[in-house]
Amino acid sequence: VRMRASAELGIILALSLQSICPGSTSDVTLHREVEDKLHIHVWKSEDSGNINNRYRRSMDEFCSIDKGISVGLVIDTTGSMAGEINEVKIYAKNLLNELTNAPRNRICDLVFVPTNDETPTHENYVQTRNLETLIKAVENIVANGGGDCPEKTLVGVEKAIDLSYKGSFIFVFTDADPKDYYLYETVKKKIEDKKITIYFLLTGVCGSEPAESFFKLSTTSTMGQVARIDKNPSVIRNITQALKDQFQKNTVVFTSKTGPPTTGDGEKYKVHVPPNTPEMTVTGSGSGVQVELKDPDGSSVKNISKLTATENFKILTVLDPAPGKWTVTIKSNSMFKLVASAVSDIDIDFGFSTVPTDDIMSVARSPGEDVESYLLLNVSDPKTVFNISVVDILVDGSTVESLPVEAVNVHNGVFRAERYKYPNKSFRIRINAFTHDGYQLTRESLTTIQSQEPGPPAIECKEKMLASAGVAFNMTCTVESHTEVEVKMYKEGSTHTHTDRHPVTARVSISFLVLRKKDSGYYIIEATNKAGKVTKKIQLMVIENPPKAFINAPLFGVVGVSKTISCRCDSFTDCTLEWTKSDSPADDFSQKPAFPLLSGENVNVEKVKVMLTPTLSKDAGWYICTAQNGGGTSVAKTYLEIRESPEIEIQDSSKSPVSLVTFKQWNTVSITCIAKKGVPAPRLAWFRGNRKIVDNKSTTLRGHDYVTHTITNAQKDIEGTYLCRGDNDIGVDEKNVTLQFVQAPRLTKPSAYPSVFLVGTDAILICYFTGIPVPSVTWTRKIKDSITAVEDREGAHAVQNSGQATLTLHNVILEDTGTYYCEASNGVGRKKIQMYLEIEQKPVFEIATKEVTVPLNGTIELPCNPNGVPTPLVSWRKVNGKLAGQIIGTNYRIINAALEEQGVYICRAENNHGADEFQVRVQISGAAPPKLFKETKSNIVPRKGFPGGNVTLDCPIIQGEPSPTLTWTHRGKTVRNGRPFTISQEYRSLTIGPVTEDLTGNYTCIAENQVGKDNKTFSLALYKAPRIIEQAGIIYVRDGVQVELNCSAEGDPKPEITWSLLNRTIETLIPQPSSVGSSKLVIPKNSVKRRQRFQCRAHNNVSDAVKVFQVVVLRPPKIRVFWEKIITKRRDEVIILNCTATGNPKPTIIWTHDGKTVFTVANNNIYRYRIWG
Repeated sequence: VRMRASAELGIILALSLQSICPGSTSDVTLHREVEDKLHIHVWKSEDSGNINNRYRRSMDEFCSIDKGISVGLVIDTTGSMAGEINEVKIYAKNLLNELTNAPRNRICDLVFVPTNDETPTHENYVQTRNLETLIKAVENIVANGGGDCPEKTLVGVEKAIDLSYKGSFIFVFTDADPKDYYLYETVKKKIEDKKITIYFLLTGVCGSEPAESFFKLSTTSTMGQVARIDKNPSVIRNITQALKDQFQKNTVVFTSKTGPPTTGDGEKYKVHVPPNTPEMTVTGSGSGVQVELKDPDGSSVKNISKLTATENFKILTVLDPAPGKWTVTIKSNSMFKLVASAVSDIDIDFGFSTVPTDDIMSVARSPGEDVESYLLLNVSDPKTVFNISVVDILVDGSTVESLPVEAVNVHNGVFRAERYKYPNKSFRIRINAFTHDGYQLTRESLTTIQSQEPGPPAIECKEKMLASAGVAFNMTCTVESHTEVEVKMYKEGSTHTHTDRHPVTARVSISFLVLRKKDSGYYIIEATNKAGKVTKKIQLMVIENPPKAFINAPLFGVVGVSKTISCRCDSFTDCTLEWTKSDSPADDFSQKPAFPLLSGENVNVEKVKVMLTPTLSKDAGWYICTAQNGGGTSVAKTYLEIRESPEIEIQDSSKSPVSLVTFKQWNTVSITCIAKKGVPAPRLAWFRGNRKIVDNKSTTLRGHDYVTHTITNAQKDIEGTYLCRGDNDIGVDEKNVTLQFVQAPRLTKPSAYPSVFLVGTDAILICYFTGIPVPSVTWTRKIKDSITAVEDREGAHAVQNSGQATLTLHNVILEDTGTYYCEASNGVGRKKIQMYLEIEQKPVFEIATKEVTVPLNGTIELPCNPNGVPTPLVSWRKVNGKLAGQIIGTNYRIINAALEEQGVYICRAENNHGADEFQVRVQISGAAPPKLFKETKSNIVPRKGFPGGNVTLDCPIIQGEPSPTLTWTHRGKTVRNGRPFTISQEYRSLTIGPVTEDLTGNYTCIAENQVGKDNKTFSLALYKAPRIIEQAGIIYVRDGVQVELNCSAEGDPKPEITWSLLNRTIETLIPQPSSVGSSKLVIPKNSVKRRQRFQCRAHNNVSDAVKVFQVVVLRPPKIRVFWEKIITKRRDEVIILNCTATGNPKPTIIWTHDGKTVFTVANNNIYRYRIWG
């Protein structure tokens, strides 16, 4: 035995249900000792019997391998329930039948606790896995006692929790509020510890609304509900039908909400539904509760199913809900609870640890009290979930903290929330994640979580385990502790102990590489931390499964051929095989006894096989293989049948063996197939080709060992090879006979074959012939009154093959049209048929393309005489024009020929073999006035050019005979070829360049001949360069005043105005806001200090125009002096007075003395004045 600590909880059970191999029989017998142990393991109660349930076998296997759950019933049996107890019994039975019959359920235990004020609950309960036992206990309850309201209910709930597995479901039936409310905190803690879901199904209440404690306890579990149910049995069926999915292992909760009575439009909540959710269930409870769903588009849901819709309880389901954010609206006249859940393959497991870890099995289900803990998250489907963003901590439905989450191992779907000191009161967690395709995904914990004071460790493990001998096995448990824990594991009575120390919660296991029966017994796990020590005793029951014997499918042997009969024993432990044989017939095994099979003569008996070398007829019979080990025996048997291959023979009516039978038309033909050998008797059948000839009273005579096929009024179509097949299970024998038909020649023509051929092609005539012997075919032709051999024609070739005679005439001509004969002859007779050959020709013209001339206003007829068989249909058309003349027969006639009828005319001849064309060009002689192409109705065409560029004026002539001359005039003067003019007679155009203002004006082109003239005038103008209208110069402005500069410009095209700032040689573009016209520049006040130059540029495709504006800021003069008001000096001493003035432009300084001007200075502010004595 090897002991180890690991992170996985579970055991391996190798008990497989025995199956019967097709074609053989097998009987399995268990030793009585094994049957007793199985009974003890499966049933916790001492009762016996089976659950009448189509899923019982899967339940047994599941409960032996994985964690199961309990279904608990708590029923109020006080006197107030007397009027409703019968309905409650029906409810309970329907509930149990529906839930235990649900596929993939995890139910391993059934618990029933009746509550009554006068009977202690701990003395009156049932715990069993026998459905019949539980239903019988429910049926036997009687309502009595009590007499007041409320009743003792929570004590029964507590007992049911104590008896149930972790993660179980409990249903409480009562009509009263609980009087033992003092148990609320105890029951609540046990619900949290064991993750129990409770449904309070109330048939009544003491007051107007259910007790608040029921609501509080139901909210401890996310999916728990408080529902008032009426006495309609269909209600409980609908409720349990809706709750079936929650008994599956992969049920998840999207969101759950509780709240006080709603007002107005109710409360709205968001539900995030991920992709590929097969079904979503929404439950709501409360007085007069109403629930409404809206899909992510805000539309009402059409594919919604209301599984139950009582006044106080609603269950809605939506199949294949669209992914995205749904809206749920709930209205209630009392406290309400709302739950949105689904069955999903995407789940997120979680646990708490004071140290970082990535092992989800090494974390606690609750955090430690007053210590910071990490929250480890494990996604079941990492390929779908992209990341977990945040975890919300919920207390009383409100978010008190949102913890950020980091990825630990994205590939394995492991994430971790940061360390946090969790609340000391009950809380939930809501996990917020995103899928790879961007949808939000939320999961809520199924029950509330309570931070735990550091206490003694807890051991989670099954008390009894059943396993099979001969296989590997792990006895695995989880030790949960918030502090360091020491774990000891040993077998009771053994001196060997394995000890491990773990910093926190861990999984431990005892591993058996090969389990032996001696490993049965009690195993002890002791877990010790600083808060205390706990011990768990586990009973391991090792059973030896009976073997399974397998033998060959039903056998047959062929005399003289060796045969081996094999037997296989499937067993995890050693087993022995014994062989016996019975000569009973195949259809009655028990008719004769079986005796041990010993080696001798042609029989060799080994452990796993019997060899017959060779097989004899006496070897037929039953061969029995018996496998045995410590767990029981298994018997397999098969019957050996001795067989012989068939041998057959074909005879004619004279009973002689034949392979060929000849016949004539209307004869009667008989062939017989006889079975000479074969065991079992061969099955005889006639075949023609690959098709079986079906028996018919008029044609088939069948006996024990023969079958005769008779054909009356025989025709040629029956000739051919006929096959007789005789077969049995050993082999097949086949023989052939050929029926040959003799007949005079017969000739036929193809029912649909061309008799018309074109000149120049190869004509083919075909006739089909029959006859035995094969006839010889010749071809002749009738010319006038004589018959001649076709082979005399050059290019004729005749072939006959496989009943078809073919005559080919190469490169036929019209003269090959006529009557032909196909003649066949053999020794039986002669036959001739007539065939007609017709040669046709596609249209052809014998005249070549030519030209004709017709005088203006004259008449001409254009001939069109094509050859062709059948006679071609003729049509006329004109190239690039319309027909104005008449079609006379096949000819085309032009009357009063106009100049526009000049051109190319085409005659087209067409029949069913093709078409041909010939063309003739018609010239019109005579005179016609010129005609110019004009783009518009106006006779003056405007044109513009760029100064210095080139302009071309086109004047195409579309009519004129004789050819007109083209002249150009400009302002009444004839234009000559030469700079700046270029005249092109070929292109009928005038090019002017370079263009100047002098060359603008009207240009006229004049087309003229002897008959008349036409003209067209162009008005040529120049695009104009920009011209700025405003005068440039200096603009004076006062300091602190906003300035506006205008720059209007004219030109063609209209110029574009831009402004720039000039700073010496640097030009900086000034952007203009769209709200201000580009011709105006607004200069904000104080933006020019003294003077500044601004440039306006007007631009179009011709050129640019530029003007510079200088802005000068005017500042008034300001005088500063530096002398005293009274200056005392001696005679002849020079007095210097200094006067400083500032301003823009620079001020002129004027000195006065006693009011008279004495000096004016513009550039000197110093005045020297000498005082004379």
